[in-house]
Formats: sequence, C-alpha cells, structure tokens
Amino acid sequence: PGFNGGSAITNYVVEINGGGYSWATVPHEISSSQSIEISNLIPATKYSVRVKAVNSVGASKVSPTLNITTLPTTPGVPTLLALKSMTSSVTVITWKAGATGGAKITDYQIRYSSDQGQSWITWVKPASTATSLSMKGLKAKTTYWISVAAKNSAGLSAESQALVITTS
Repeated sequence: PGFNGGSAITNYVVEINGGGYSWATVPHEISSSQSIEISNLIPATKYSVRVKAVNSVGASKVSPTLNITTLPTTPGVPTLLALKSMTSSVTVITWKAGATGGAKITDYQIRYSSDQGQSWITWVKPASTATSLSMKGLKAKTTYWISVAAKNSAGLSAESQALVITTS
C-alpha cells in the first residue's frame, strides 16, 4: 500500500475466488514479500485475486480485485479403442479423447510404423475432431504400430500407447 499506517507491513493475506461465491485464503509462509506463486489452478479458468496488507495493528481493507484466466494445457492422452482391418486396403481405427486441457480439441495426429516403432510416419489428413479414421492404402500382410495424439491451442498431447495390427 501507499501508506503502512505507521507500522511496518509484516505479511500479506492473498485471497482467491475461482468463480464461486466465497473467497479462499492462499496458504503461504508469513512474509512481507510482494509476490506469491499460486499453484494447482485449473487450466483455462477465470479467477479473481485480492490482497490485504497486515501490520501490528491488523489487516487493511482488500485491494482492488485482479481478474486473471489461466492458460490451457495440452490435452490428455487419447485411448485407442479398436483397430480393425476390414480389407487389405482399409483399416479403421477408433479412439476415446482424453481431457481437453481447458481448450477445445482441434485435431488428432495419427502416426504409424511398420518397423516395430523404430521410425514413425504421420498420417496426412485434413484437420478433424472425429474420433475414428479409415486408413486406406496400407500394405497387405504387414504389421503396423499405430498411435494417436490430440491437439488443442496449447499444443499436442503425448501419444497413446501404440496398438498393433496386421493387415489381411
């Protein structure tokens, strides 16, 4: 504050509100430091923060509220549900999306390998939020390792565990 009331400031009480009707005090060591790191916040969520200065007389009135929105994180890992070789030239894969990371999923990246995962090729396709894909043109009687990753505005998730299929 601009004025400490004639007594040194010994602590700050930091309060946060995550869109609810009540404020929660952010636990921290007693300190006259004018900064604090608040952790364990939910991605892509609006929060309000306010502060009170504390001296030997007591706590001040609350500061004006600071409104912030946390950034999204990369999505959770999708889970491959099925690999089905329908013919020697069409393989259909389906998957379940992981957590969004607080931002809309905008695409899925499919990668495959025919050398036991030593090298990977990204399946070229238009951006899509569909959770299935028909892979046409794979080689007959070939074993493939296939994985999927989700993409949002924060980036690409880790890849799913690879599933193995042998085309007919």
